[in-house]
Amino acid sequence: VMTILSVLVGWAAPNLMSRKWTHYITTLLFFGFGLWSIWDAFTDEGEDDELAEVEAKLAADMKTNTGTTKSACKDDDELKKQRRSLLLHFFSPIFLKAFSITFFGEWGDKSQ
Repeated sequence: VMTILSVLVGWAAPNLMSRKWTHYITTLLFFGFGLWSIWDAFTDEGEDDELAEVEAKLAADMKTNTGTTKSACKDDDELKKQRRSLLLHFFSPIFLKAFSITFFGEWGDKSQ
């Protein structure tokens, strides 16, 4: 639905308005949304408190479920790091997943 709406607006806007006005409006919207994003990033103070609350809750759940603490889990993580393949020693698993998802997504987009 959003794709169809975007295509219709993208087709109609330049045909209903002059190219000059379309350029000015898109420039204004680009800077407007950019400033809005920056403002939102600087004025949002609640994320740190939420993160600390979630970490405390997860630590409490971990203690009740497994009887271990973060230090015991860190020891397990160190053992897992030693058993990693050569590629995972240089790149984190999160980076490799994000890269592969982006790469194949863009590859699929270009092949349409």
